Amino acid sequence: MSWKLDDIEFTDFGVYVSKVTGLFDLPAIQNEAHDWLDEDGEDYFHDIEDQRLDNKTISISCIILNDTYQGFISQLKAFYDALTASGKRVLTTPYTSEGIECYLEKSISIDRKSRYIGTKQIGIFTLTLTVPGDPGYNLIEIKRWANPDVIIPAVVKVSNAKVSKTLLGDMELTMSFESNTVLDIQDGDWIDYEYHGTGGNTDRFVLFGAPSFTKKSTNKYQYDLTFTFYALNVLERTQFLNDLGESDFSYYANMSELFDLLNANVARFYGAGFTKGTIDDTLRENHKFSGENCLEVLQRMCEEYELEYEFVKNNPDWWTYTCNIKEQVANDISLTLQYGKGKGQYNLKRGDRIEDEYFTKLYAFGSSDNLPTGYRNGLQRLSFDNNPLEQNADDKTYKEAVLFFDDIYPRRTGTITAYSQILEDDLTTAQKEVWPNGIFVITDSSIEFDINDYLLGGLTAKVIMKTGDLAGYEFDIAKYDHDTHEIYIIPYKDDAGYILPDDTLMPGVGDEYTLVNIDMPDSYVEAAEAELEEAAIEALAEGSTPQYEYTADIDPKFVADNGLFFEVGDRVTVVDGDYGINGTFRISKLTYSDFSRKYELTFSEKRTLSRIQTLEKTVETHERAIADTKSDTVESMRDSQRNVEELTRKLLDPADDKLNADSIVRDKSIDPGMLALDVDPNFYFEDALVELNYDGNEDVVHVSAGVVKITNYNTLTRYYIQKMKDNGDTYDPTRSWIVPETTINLPTKNAYALYLKLDLTEDSTDCVIEAFDTHLEGKALIQDNYLYKRFFLISKGEEEVTD
Repeated sequence: MSWKLDDIEFTDFGVYVSKVTGLFDLPAIQNEAHDWLDEDGEDYFHDIEDQRLDNKTISISCIILNDTYQGFISQLKAFYDALTASGKRVLTTPYTSEGIECYLEKSISIDRKSRYIGTKQIGIFTLTLTVPGDPGYNLIEIKRWANPDVIIPAVVKVSNAKVSKTLLGDMELTMSFESNTVLDIQDGDWIDYEYHGTGGNTDRFVLFGAPSFTKKSTNKYQYDLTFTFYALNVLERTQFLNDLGESDFSYYANMSELFDLLNANVARFYGAGFTKGTIDDTLRENHKFSGENCLEVLQRMCEEYELEYEFVKNNPDWWTYTCNIKEQVANDISLTLQYGKGKGQYNLKRGDRIEDEYFTKLYAFGSSDNLPTGYRNGLQRLSFDNNPLEQNADDKTYKEAVLFFDDIYPRRTGTITAYSQILEDDLTTAQKEVWPNGIFVITDSSIEFDINDYLLGGLTAKVIMKTGDLAGYEFDIAKYDHDTHEIYIIPYKDDAGYILPDDTLMPGVGDEYTLVNIDMPDSYVEAAEAELEEAAIEALAEGSTPQYEYTADIDPKFVADNGLFFEVGDRVTVVDGDYGINGTFRISKLTYSDFSRKYELTFSEKRTLSRIQTLEKTVETHERAIADTKSDTVESMRDSQRNVEELTRKLLDPADDKLNADSIVRDKSIDPGMLALDVDPNFYFEDALVELNYDGNEDVVHVSAGVVKITNYNTLTRYYIQKMKDNGDTYDPTRSWIVPETTINLPTKNAYALYLKLDLTEDSTDCVIEAFDTHLEGKALIQDNYLYKRFFLISKGEEEVTD
């Protein structure tokens, strides 16, 4: 059999083959190999049918015999023109049974040294042929919605496509490629991409923003594109608004209610929104939002509630997703990864110690709520005797940390045994006098102490509902009746004027609640301290054990042989005898390379933020707080110059936290003394008669027997007055003392004051009349458990009654 390309016989052009190389060489394998070095050498994981082969070169040394050199050149040119026609060629040789498809290189190497055999000239040249291998790329279609059709504006050749996922973070498809023309790629174009990590399913990744490219020449453009997972792209494009269309608002809700509002926003862009899957129960809390998109809100709320989210495709053929929000969203996989062929890992890398989670000495503090006055010599937060704690500390590893457990404080979680309410519109005239905003009464028959005895000065006692329709809401306590174990609460009114409880949302029997802003009995303080110490011990046990972030490249053959695919949040067992590692680790990040089919897994118990990401989140939190309080305006800065403590000192006496009326009431408006009943009691006399010049002696005063009464001595609040009336009792705040018949000899001076000296001992009616030649401070004075009340002034020769 002769040499020819397609139907071109070499000998027809006087061409003969003297030598050939590469004809039987095997082409190189494109697929990435792993060299185990210490075990099994170089290893390819692909099956034979999946191997990608590189190009192969066949070099054919040829000769042409001609009478002259010009004849040789002409003969060679004719042969070259025949060979360089466009298209792939088939090489036929005497040594192969089948043709070989190949391409001709665009040049022929000529040996300029001519040789002569008699009258014949021999010209030597080399013919180089390329046998094409498999393409070193995948073709990816970029799609676009052109209602009602889906069009494909570009098909690109990509060899570096990667899918990246992080826990509570991004899910992206990145790729780079070159094109000799400007491609028609736009914001919102997408790729339907099937990668091994979905278990064979297809996910949609959407371009967010105009494509990024670099113009390298007039016919060469470098594109670097990032496509976002469809569900996250929808969330990122949608602003989080309330039902009034506001982006700056507060919302009192739990995680389930937050998702409902988020989904209502998504529905503006995404039809009916996402399917609501499993949402863990959480307490209602007051959340603040300002100019955030739905993805930012979902990530922030999950972090605050310590939850995780996932989106699960409802149907392989439809782009609808179910959203689950749970404590953990992924699964424990019965899988052990080790270094070595057939064991799962190409390598294992341990990063630096996670410093934010490491400490050997812990200062632990609880909340400041419900602590008694003077707690532990002035500590403002809950503590315990052995604080701080130490574990695994030495000179090299010593590191201190402070943790605040704000959910631990002296508290009593009670259960409602009865509830009653009368809304404002249903009040009687008499009830409106006492309860103008309605009556709301929680009963807890198991309360073992009188709340009134444990109120903290300057603070308003509150009830925080833990379960039920109003879980998470706080209500101020108007009063507590220990006889009936009834807690009267003040309704909550939000910024929009909405009031709770109402006729549909109210506390119910069996709902749990917690009391705050009260000085709890010692037994509750001791229990809270024990709870704090237990939490601190647990935190120290974890924190004093160094935590590291591990990364591993996973053997694709191991993945394929075991039918595996990974998801962020999954737990797998990692074993490495050299490093003493043998435990369950959680995947916090994964990267899947499309061309090599290789996973890179990052193991850590939770999402690990870089220092820059942590700072960015802190700045965002502060910016929301500043914007919410308008602290960035000149007016608010000026108003803030008078701080809260200054205002408190202005209003309240620091000795007892009671209203300091004299310093805040304007002159000639109201007598401050009228605001304090113990300063100016309402006195009146019965039967007592004061006689001057008694028996004709101007130095003698006589007071006949009688009764003195204070009509506002035992005053009660209007709530207890109403309670007495409801029980058929009579409210009488009067206290009486017996005035004895008294004769007083006055020294020879011009003026005197007569005072009643009333014994304040409980049930005492003793009264003594005394005369003073100077006025005692104030109109009434309490001293040594006696109340002194001036009732008469005397000038010799003249009588003056002033009180």
